[in-house]
Amino acid sequence: MAGRRTLLIDADLIGRALTSHLGLDTAPGLREAVHAESLNGEVHAARHNLWAIPAGLAADFRPELLSSFLMARLLEKARGSFDTIIIDTGPIMGSVEANLASPLSDRVVLVVSRGQDPKVVRAALGRIRTIGATCAGMVFNR
Repeated sequence: MAGRRTLLIDADLIGRALTSHLGLDTAPGLREAVHAESLNGEVHAARHNLWAIPAGLAADFRPELLSSFLMARLLEKARGSFDTIIIDTGPIMGSVEANLASPLSDRVVLVVSRGQDPKVVRAALGRIRTIGATCAGMVFNR
């Protein structure tokens, strides 16, 4: 609504909820983009001023093959074309991609499920600080 070009990246390579919600289950995306020289075919229009890089299709890609270098290179390519980049990852305490993307991001928004054990929330906040990321706030879900 602000007229900013926004890119959503589904880096939750296991859950893939954003990819599914946008109907991009059969589209190339992150799995291909991290190895591409330029973004070409991995970015898909979703709505006015909103684009998405879905999780992707490459069957031989495993989340543990993702590296900080590959994520940083992808974000550098995307920053030239978009004003805002939002990365959706798996849980900070249980996913490789969250631990790679968080320190590369300007800010992290922690999503907390209703009824979540406060010890788990404190551990997640501690993990965000430990990896060098900054938590901008929390969203309470469900």
